[in-house]
Amino acid sequence: MTHSKILLVGNIGAGKTTIAEELKLTLDLPYYSIDQSRLDRSDGSPSGEMSAWEKFLLHCQAEEPLIIEYTGVGPFRHYVNLALRQSKLRIITYIVQLPQKECWNRIKTRIWNIPYPDFGVPMEQVLSNVETDLIETYGNIEEAFILDGRGKAQ
Repeated sequence: MTHSKILLVGNIGAGKTTIAEELKLTLDLPYYSIDQSRLDRSDGSPSGEMSAWEKFLLHCQAEEPLIIEYTGVGPFRHYVNLALRQSKLRIITYIVQLPQKECWNRIKTRIWNIPYPDFGVPMEQVLSNVETDLIETYGNIEEAFILDGRGKAQ
């Protein structure tokens, strides 16, 4: 694993960050997420969001082992996949799954400090869209592992 990038994808509230933090300690690898990039570079504006994604993509493309975490879908997913391939490292993908209702219950109790742009889409709809897009995007990847957001491997 020392010559790999570990990609964690999954719905908002599925447990990606929790798993990434555990992997960081266990594997002694650095960890970077789009949320960290937003905290570093964004103010919630469209230009701030673009700046955050630019920094995130640079981490994906770097030729060093890293744990990477984001939903795995959205308008930048193709850029992320390209940047990861350009890193020339093996990419190990983990899909973190949790039922939408449980994701929603986690999100409702969360204190949001991430400068995420408000696109005016209700969170329930975002969760549904992410789940559908995840299945379309990662459903046929041969080297993808499924993790239960409660911490159970499947």
